Amino acid sequence: MPFAPVLDEHPTPDQLREQLLGAGEYLAGITRSAVPDRPEGWEVDARSAIDAIETMDPMLTAFERSSRPALPALPPIAGLGGPAGEHLSPGEQFTRSDNYQNRANGLVNDVMVSGLIERALTVPASGTFGPIGAPVLPMVPAAPSLRSLVTVGSTNLASVPFFQMPTRQTDELGATTVASGALKPEVTINPVQVDAPVRWIAGWLPIPREILDDEATVRSWIDGILAMLVLIRETDQILNGTGVAPQLRGIRNTVGIRTQALIIGDVLATIGKAMGAVELEEVGETTGVVIHPTTFWSLVTARQANRVDVSAGAAILQPDSVNAAAPPTLWGTPVIRTRRMPVDKALTGAFNTAMLWEREGVVIRVDEYTLMTTNTIRILAEERVAFGVPFPGAFCEATLA
Repeated sequence: MPFAPVLDEHPTPDQLREQLLGAGEYLAGITRSAVPDRPEGWEVDARSAIDAIETMDPMLTAFERSSRPALPALPPIAGLGGPAGEHLSPGEQFTRSDNYQNRANGLVNDVMVSGLIERALTVPASGTFGPIGAPVLPMVPAAPSLRSLVTVGSTNLASVPFFQMPTRQTDELGATTVASGALKPEVTINPVQVDAPVRWIAGWLPIPREILDDEATVRSWIDGILAMLVLIRETDQILNGTGVAPQLRGIRNTVGIRTQALIIGDVLATIGKAMGAVELEEVGETTGVVIHPTTFWSLVTARQANRVDVSAGAAILQPDSVNAAAPPTLWGTPVIRTRRMPVDKALTGAFNTAMLWEREGVVIRVDEYTLMTTNTIRILAEERVAFGVPFPGAFCEATLA
């Protein structure tokens, strides 16, 4: 008989836990016997329990997460993640797959996770394995990152061509008023075509084989370590990539970004002037400030007593943001704090004008064989991305010391 959970119209967390345990026991009862000895239709019964678990687990997770601050939602990405409006981390994508659940519930007895991993068709001799379908997984950052500020798109190219625009002040008055019947002027903007090669960002970890048997543990390894490391390197490349293969070309190494010298004795005013320089480009307002954590918190502690006194030039933080009631800001602009930025620099800009193209989003691959003699598996996280700055003048790097 198929498993049917007994729930109220608005189930409580305790009800959900009880029914999830019941579904697990139901599955365990089916899988205790060998396949030939199981009753007719056992696959349907097992599937009903798995479906119930997949329905109730997100509900319980939502209850448990409600007591913690929510992560900033990522914009929907067509064809990615879970059901409409749901955004899953790489670890959740990996462990929610039907084949992983079948293995976890004993419905797949093959220790190689038959059906979950297959040899990558692009590198058949590499010994690298990946989830069926090579899913592209949306990155869910544990903290604000540059990815949350730039525009993210997709590409199928090995190198993305785009136009880099000169300083807008040079040609912004190319259009003019024209009398009726008069010759209309040609507008010259002289864009420069630039190519942004797609690069790999990747890393793998050796982990004990038995970790693959526990959903919560393997999810924490993927989300808490591997995905985080890919995100940190991505941030570093967006900022500091040299453009020399295999690196991306980052904002700070893009020709044409603006600079702001230190205003002696007033770091905040220096950053404010840099933000003003960005708006001279007239492609949008400053959407973020990237700064080293040490530098930022030095500013906070120095100005905490009068942080909302705009007249004194000390508008560093919004009210209560020191107490984490709201994200800290500089001059009302979101702050990305990262050690990828030098302590004596700050980067401001209209970050939404920069483009991060994904050829392949974060993919999780599993290799169970290379280190099999030590009961160790390798879990790899990788992405293929390109990055470009169409409007270099929309960024300004300030010197703070």
